[in-house]
Amino acid sequence: MKYDLHTHTKYSSDGFQEPEMMVKTARTRGLSGMAITDHNTIKGYLKAKKYETEDFQIICGSEISTEKGEVIGLFLSSEIKSHTFLDVVDQIKEQDGVVVLPILLTI
Repeated sequence: MKYDLHTHTKYSSDGFQEPEMMVKTARTRGLSGMAITDHNTIKGYLKAKKYETEDFQIICGSEISTEKGEVIGLFLSSEIKSHTFLDVVDQIKEQDGVVVLPILLTI
């Protein structure tokens, strides 16, 4: 199985694609699924969810801005309201979500 676990739709300031087009592109590239991780919202996931199929999973995620940097929550069930690092981590865990700290690598 191949998944893209960090994608942004038009519901992020740095995204531009409609959720439907992102799902179509991911399927064309042979992915088994993807996480929609728009900045500070799950709106893109809510739109993309209707394109999920038995052989293509869409994971609810969000990339939340905090005072210590960004935190990605995967397998969310609702919006993360806080923007304080420790509160964000707690809110993700309360939803049985997975906390991911994105790292920027420069080569």
